[in-house]
Amino acid sequence: MVALAAEFESLRLACAHRLGVENAPIFVISAYRTPEWNAFRLGLVGGVGGSEHVTGRALDVAPPHGLGIEEFGEVCIEQARSRGIIRGVGIYNLSTGRPHVHFDIRPEVALALWR
Repeated sequence: MVALAAEFESLRLACAHRLGVENAPIFVISAYRTPEWNAFRLGLVGGVGGSEHVTGRALDVAPPHGLGIEEFGEVCIEQARSRGIIRGVGIYNLSTGRPHVHFDIRPEVALALWR
């Protein structure tokens, strides 16, 4: 959880830098999920079994005010590539619901990207 929190803060600072502001609050949509809640969510909105949310290694976050979802996704990918800690980035530009980015610190070496 400490590594995930550090990456979240690094991402928040990168967004503030991109926006040219001192502070860029990022809204957390989903963090740790119990296996039961994750299974329930799968039935409601889809998703994957074995989610990194169940291990406490993932966050779903909405972009800060001033960044669109695509630009926010680019910042997340840049952070993943430059820092090497984030190993999964999914950009969800939803027609319904809140657009968000999933990022995780899965143990795999290769960076997984999806939309």
